[in-house]
Amino acid sequence: MSIYTYITENLILPLGDAAFKSSVMKNLRSWRKVQWLKSDAIDQIEQANLKSLLHHAIHHISHYKNLNIVEDPDPLVTLRQFPILYKKDIKADFNGFIDPTASKENLIKYMSSGSSGVQSEGFVNREEDSASIAIQTLWWEWAGYKMGQPLIQTGVSLSRGLKKKLKDALLRVKYVLAFNHYEKDIIQLLQQLNHSKKYYFAGYASSLFVFSQLAKKNGIDNIKLKSVISFGDKMFPHYRKSIQEVFGAKVYDTYGCCEGIMFSGQCEFGNYHIMSPHVHIEIVDKDGNPVPDDTLGYIVATRLDGYTMPLIRYYMGDMAIKKASKTQCECGRGFPMMEQIIGRDTDIVRTQKGKYLVVHIFTLIFEQYNTIKQFRVIQKVLENIEIEYIPEPNFEAAVLDEITSRILLNTEPGELKINYTCVDFIPATPSGKPQIIQSFL
Repeated sequence: MSIYTYITENLILPLGDAAFKSSVMKNLRSWRKVQWLKSDAIDQIEQANLKSLLHHAIHHISHYKNLNIVEDPDPLVTLRQFPILYKKDIKADFNGFIDPTASKENLIKYMSSGSSGVQSEGFVNREEDSASIAIQTLWWEWAGYKMGQPLIQTGVSLSRGLKKKLKDALLRVKYVLAFNHYEKDIIQLLQQLNHSKKYYFAGYASSLFVFSQLAKKNGIDNIKLKSVISFGDKMFPHYRKSIQEVFGAKVYDTYGCCEGIMFSGQCEFGNYHIMSPHVHIEIVDKDGNPVPDDTLGYIVATRLDGYTMPLIRYYMGDMAIKKASKTQCECGRGFPMMEQIIGRDTDIVRTQKGKYLVVHIFTLIFEQYNTIKQFRVIQKVLENIEIEYIPEPNFEAAVLDEITSRILLNTEPGELKINYTCVDFIPATPSGKPQIIQSFL
């Protein structure tokens, strides 16, 4: 540990917690211990936390009190009595989800990006916010990063405010825009990184990919980062490959949401660990029924330490595959694991016979054709999809037949028709993130 990192952890951050009435360092030190507990011990903590949260919701939160749920000695039995919670439900009874005893002076408001089509907002208290920050910090430590080490971070706005600007300065963070990039500004930053081996890089997966592509395009080929940490949107295989090749560093992907739920982060062995003392995750089918481990389904989450505004069986709009419960990671951490995080349920193409074509099928195929600059898959009906594409100057139409054949290998004969449209521009989502599949189903 460097002297500055030691000072950061033992002086700067504790002073920050005292000044802002937060508890990040207390939570971080706790998580550093919890991660090494055996899986059975972590499971016991999760069950106790779930039981406590459900009791609180049933007796103190008006929305849940009105459901007349009967507590069972087994918290999982109690949990299944709660209906799946959607963003529209929160909007319809917003105040009914807030703990009436919560101090208004202690509340922090969050807002989602609305990338799922419905924007949401809510509240956490300072302790809950500190817990989320601590988990994120722990994930970054898995990537080798310690607070106070030089870090470049991409974000959606440069309007950081006094508190965040002070934090950036003290923690040696260079904050840059994730989206709406000017190429010349990115090149300038990349040139600063050239021949430097002291930086970590954290940011939205898509923005990290853009940076890597521009480095490659402009011949900036001697960037050696310590590691790369991604968050905010999907880390596609071709993103990871480009980022690791260009920046000479391993990518550590993380998965959380602006509601403060920190789901899963990658360890040094590449496995996605579920932060189960903090969150209980269910994987269900479209009717809300649990699916077996190693099976694709929809993520339904319960934040176990979120008492201010409990989110119980919260539908995330994302799909994932959970590993078998007894699977252990070589890193020695006792958390359960995800096999794969697919992304939003709108990032899936569905067929007439009930098959799912996940977004990775399309990205793995299209990355083999460098004559197509960008593409987007649009599905309005089960029978067919339209693929918009932006061609490179050396594009030849024959590659579309090859792409069609490769996509249809994942379907049965006659199950899906594919049409193509050549375009000059493919818009991003309102948040600025790229959208590869746009489903209206």
